[in-house]
Amino acid sequence: MTRSAIAAVDQRQFDVIVVGAGANGSSAAQHLAALGFDVLIVDKGDFASGTSSRSSRLLHCGLQYLVQETPLAGASRLSSYLRRPFDILASLAAARRTMHCRTQLVRETPERVRPVTFFYPVYENSHYPAWKIKLAFRILASFGSRAVPLEFKEVAGAPARALPFVRLLAQPDRLRSVAIFREYQYDWAERICLDAVLDAERMGATIRNYTSVKALSHRPDASRAWHVVLEDGLEPGAQAHVTAHVLLNIAGPWVDRVNSLTKTAVERRVIGVKGINVLLKFPDECAGFGLECLNSLGQAYYAMPWGPYHFIGPTATVYEGDPDDVRPSEEEIGFLIAETNRLFPTFNLRRSDVIYAWAGVRARTHVSGAEVRRRASTIHDLAADGMPDAFALTETPIMLHRSAGAELARRVARTRKPSGKPMQLSFLPPQLPASSSVPPINSRIPTLTLASLRHAAATEHVVNLIDLLFRRVNLGWGDDMGTSLAHDAARAVSDILGWDEMRIALEVERYRAYLVEHFLPSRMEVVTK
Repeated sequence: MTRSAIAAVDQRQFDVIVVGAGANGSSAAQHLAALGFDVLIVDKGDFASGTSSRSSRLLHCGLQYLVQETPLAGASRLSSYLRRPFDILASLAAARRTMHCRTQLVRETPERVRPVTFFYPVYENSHYPAWKIKLAFRILASFGSRAVPLEFKEVAGAPARALPFVRLLAQPDRLRSVAIFREYQYDWAERICLDAVLDAERMGATIRNYTSVKALSHRPDASRAWHVVLEDGLEPGAQAHVTAHVLLNIAGPWVDRVNSLTKTAVERRVIGVKGINVLLKFPDECAGFGLECLNSLGQAYYAMPWGPYHFIGPTATVYEGDPDDVRPSEEEIGFLIAETNRLFPTFNLRRSDVIYAWAGVRARTHVSGAEVRRRASTIHDLAADGMPDAFALTETPIMLHRSAGAELARRVARTRKPSGKPMQLSFLPPQLPASSSVPPINSRIPTLTLASLRHAAATEHVVNLIDLLFRRVNLGWGDDMGTSLAHDAARAVSDILGWDEMRIALEVERYRAYLVEHFLPSRMEVVTK
């Protein structure tokens, strides 16, 4: 379907309104629709255009819950580790859930993930002792399944120092062993969100991108309904008034901003943590392998394969600014380059080696007086804040989106009955038109054809070229970020989207400007030619 005017929803009543169409919001809408709820999901930008598209794209096994970012991180002896039983239980529960979600995604949607062999080096006198690393992997392996194994093994001594990628690390004489294990990477994070939100639409949900929430109020009368004022982001001033029995605020780092629209004193729920990633070219022997270790601050450092390249990161800094304005800074890029050169002295990387970089803001759960660290995914019942029949979600990475969506749907079902009949949701990727005889647009992406471009433009609520190339087809994240095909792609869908020659040129210009502003490419000729 193509995007409709906002008047189409004016004065409509829904069972549930979902604010935020990233991975978690899209999953919640999908699971709610499957239960028979009449759902409206809105996002002030495009679907999957916020935090979900700025992630590190790793379907993590949950190692960080057992090793990093916990009060136990510095525990070097087993006795000190065991003094915190409740923290241990919380960490184990989070790791178990992560492995369960990992298995679910790999088994149900193998088209959207790819396996990657990862290395985790363990050094003498490491911040994380060898016993803890080995114990963590053994626990994670027990949480896995035969269908999606962790495939953990430990290599020690000279064989460890001879491993590809690992042998390039600094201080090889201090290397005690290497943990080798299997991770999975999202082939395309944005498409995972699109799959879910479009399946919700198939089951009857109303989905709207570029639609902002301007006001929220809860009626104290017998209806006990939420009244929501919506505004079309593409037609300023065009508004719609809708009602719903339940409100789900799944706006990620914008959660507090949405809650503030009620004009009541709502407790802060989110603290933003900014992370950036940088795309670089490593030596050929590193291709296809991933590496996880610690940076000089004791934070996780990943080098993740991305085609013939790697991206490094993420950083982790508290971010109090506007999530709409988050950008990778030169200081942050410089930090990651320096950390990589510290770990791999022979790389001699410079700023000019950066292909592009990106930044995002993760919605960590805010706890007054507590340090910022990873906590469990949290559903907040906002009734105590004067927002009855309203829930917010925090601290839920994309790898947990299906689990979170299902839990939110169950939470709603405990308070309301759906107005419709249950349907069977589907995790299968949408079937594109048969095009076996049509050559691909890009030889590196054999499934990307003219037919797939036109199908997306006609049926997937595309508004602009950025939507199309980053989130409907997988061109934006390539080495030239789709610039070599941007004009051809715009022309290919121009008749569907009503673009004349002037609009085609404008879309290409805006697309390239978006790349310069958000990705800071070093190779400027990529986006200015």
